[in-house]
Amino acid sequence: RCAASGSPNRCTTGSAGSTVRVASSRRDWLSAFRLVYEAYTRTGLAAPNPRGLRITPYQLLPTTEVLVATDGDCAVCTMSLVCDGLLGLPLEDVYADEVALRRRQGLVLAEVSCLANGQEGDRSSFSTVLELMRLCAQTAKARGVDQLVIAVHPHHAPFYERFFGFERFGQQRSYGAVLDAPAVALALDLNHLAEIHPKGYERLFGTPFP
Repeated sequence: RCAASGSPNRCTTGSAGSTVRVASSRRDWLSAFRLVYEAYTRTGLAAPNPRGLRITPYQLLPTTEVLVATDGDCAVCTMSLVCDGLLGLPLEDVYADEVALRRRQGLVLAEVSCLANGQEGDRSSFSTVLELMRLCAQTAKARGVDQLVIAVHPHHAPFYERFFGFERFGQQRSYGAVLDAPAVALALDLNHLAEIHPKGYERLFGTPFP
């Protein structure tokens, strides 16, 4: 199981002009949690609450990195890298047996969670999401992660499989954490991605972050 590093956070400017980094300030975290809340309530994945923030217990652990793409002071895209730690992984709520099997195989796991894009109507938004996914994959690899796992809507699964090289390891189920929306579990093998899916490897690791 991996632990968060104490090394300084570095920034880079994405192709859409946004700054992509590991969140390291109260402003970053609140902006990210507000963006996730707005995206999830808008799409029916979360119920409204008076604080206007969506925060999970996993995001409060030192083994989790909250990643943000910001434009000025505001997060325009965010995702969280939850390394396997004290609470395990979020998708174990519905895929406990599948995750346990991977642990028994000696694999170090981390989950991509709480993805929210506030630029969905912007033509440049995909490049921002891709830049943040690159940072997520490279951060995971630097933390010693063998496989990234993610729970996504079944309609989105083919994109992750074709574009990045994720492979399905859990069948469709209702996911209580997102108001029983349907989900499937996918895994990305970071150790063998270059051989399994060369294009996915190039997209995620072709241009290293500092």
